[in-house]
Amino acid sequence: MSKNPFEQPIKREEPPIEEMRKKLDKAKKMVEGVKERWKDKIEEFVEESVKKLKKLWEENEEEARKKKNRNEFFSFFSSLHLPEIPPFLLERTSNKFLKEFDWKELEKKEIFLKVF
Repeated sequence: MSKNPFEQPIKREEPPIEEMRKKLDKAKKMVEGVKERWKDKIEEFVEESVKKLKKLWEENEEEARKKKNRNEFFSFFSSLHLPEIPPFLLERTSNKFLKEFDWKELEKKEIFLKVF
């Protein structure tokens, strides 16, 4: 009696678990290495962006004082060329800028009192 090839049992080879674990560990280490290298670059980028924002404020503070109301004030700042910041770093950059901004000095100059 001839055997039908479709009826023959299929021999499955199990992948070697230990080998797969080693590959997975190697991949995890590579990812961690990339994260570590980019961590410093991201911090440098955020620092540089904050410096650019501070400089932009200093260069345009006098012009901001001339604005008579809130709409003029925000329109003026909306028209400035802000540094390009990737969306995933925008929150981190803006939080750092706002923490480092000299709010007391701004209050002394009464820009917000006049505009708002």
